Amino acid sequence: MGVAGKTGYNSRFKTRFSSLNDLVKASRESLTREGLSVTQFLDQTGDDLFIVTQLRHSSGEMVPGRVKIYLQNPEDFQKIGGAMTHLRRYCYESICGIVTAESDDDASYLYITSDSTTRYSKISEEQYIKIRGLLEGTPEEYEKELCEYYKIPSMRELPYKYLNEVIGVLGGE
Repeated sequence: MGVAGKTGYNSRFKTRFSSLNDLVKASRESLTREGLSVTQFLDQTGDDLFIVTQLRHSSGEMVPGRVKIYLQNPEDFQKIGGAMTHLRRYCYESICGIVTAESDDDASYLYITSDSTTRYSKISEEQYIKIRGLLEGTPEEYEKELCEYYKIPSMRELPYKYLNEVIGVLGGE
């Protein structure tokens, strides 16, 4: 795979990110050469919505991925669209194993080690500091809304399993 550029821009947080277009450009040649393609679509099972990402080979073999979209109000189509946009990008990047441009030091806090963190524990101090940085410049009510949504007294108490979701909502990488 090629290295994906970062042409996407989040004006709210003044950050750059790899758009889905950047990811496709970085992977198209390699995927095509190997007889591979990626498909993505929305799936619904009962009341649950999922983004399904499939890495397909010309032989008919396929590697599927499925991620549930968690929303407080599943009838808020704006939020469904936003969640789909973020998840499509993250799932495409993940299933293709794409690396983004630049040294991604800011994302180093996303990775866990088996001896230090589990997906059920609270975020670390370093992760909290990163979230605080992403919240900088946002209205105070925004943090309060996030805390209410996750039913926590403060962002320090955020369960690790929601870290990537919060970072995506805040426009972080």
